[in-house]
Amino acid sequence: MNPQHSMPEHLRVMSAMIRDLRAVGNVLTDEQQILAMLRSLPDKTWDHFKLTMTHNEIVKTFNDLKCHLELEAERQDAMRGNEVLVVEPGQRKTIGSKCKRQDGKTLDVIQLLSPSSSQLCEESTNSCQLYTPQVKNELIPRINQQFRNLDDAYVFYNNYAFHVGFSVRINSSKTDKNGETIRKDYVCFKERERRISKATTTRRRGLTREKCGAKLAVMRARSGEGFVVSNFVEGHSHPLTTPRKAHLLKSHRRISDAQKSLTQHLAAANVPPHQQMSILELQVGGLEHVEFLPRDLYNKNRDERNCVDGYGADMLLQVF
Repeated sequence: MNPQHSMPEHLRVMSAMIRDLRAVGNVLTDEQQILAMLRSLPDKTWDHFKLTMTHNEIVKTFNDLKCHLELEAERQDAMRGNEVLVVEPGQRKTIGSKCKRQDGKTLDVIQLLSPSSSQLCEESTNSCQLYTPQVKNELIPRINQQFRNLDDAYVFYNNYAFHVGFSVRINSSKTDKNGETIRKDYVCFKERERRISKATTTRRRGLTREKCGAKLAVMRARSGEGFVVSNFVEGHSHPLTTPRKAHLLKSHRRISDAQKSLTQHLAAANVPPHQQMSILELQVGGLEHVEFLPRDLYNKNRDERNCVDGYGADMLLQVF
């Protein structure tokens, strides 16, 4: 039976609050912070807390539930990575206790919450084996493959990413003493790990970084003309987007010149952006065939307004 079903209502509410805390490993010990969070609940729920639990019990239960849910999440992640954690009967799992893996190795719970670099490397390797793209050979970059310039390299890799199902972004570049680019790295949009901000905010943002190691590195050719592929990592640590949705990823979205011209004429006729999107949907046969999002259209209109900002008087004089 699910233990959550036998929980009192106030504990289920607390458990749901803990699930929303994405900062794994940061066990809250500040009692005032915990109480302030609990006081944000509805009055009836907070009164139930005060009637059924003391101040210390609230703090203790909050931390115990958070540790329990974090360990359950780590257990599921380990099982997906073929690492089955063996929990000894009657053993209470708190920060500082021990867990045994299937291979007999004992790890501290704090190590499970914060994996070492070698563990992350192993997990990344397993993930890359699970999510290796299957595309035509002519689309796959090759070591020492030559490009005339960086734009050609980006277009080629972005076209490969479109057929595979991920988005591309520039990670880093290196220049010589003359300021000319001699190396550039293009990576998957889920590369690295999300940085946890210390600032308190109420806005929830989706997790877009999953420590993906897929990348393409190009460097200037020894002859000084063009660029060659120096490194190519094919595997991904996350599921790839389906072909029907790949055109909605950031590096693949675009507004064609014809669509820009049409939206400008519609805007001149005082047609709002959301109705412009409806017209474009009818034109191409549905929203799934539009190669950009409504937000891209709003951003285009904003950029056009910024271009003429401050030049309104000059434009008016040119007309008259």
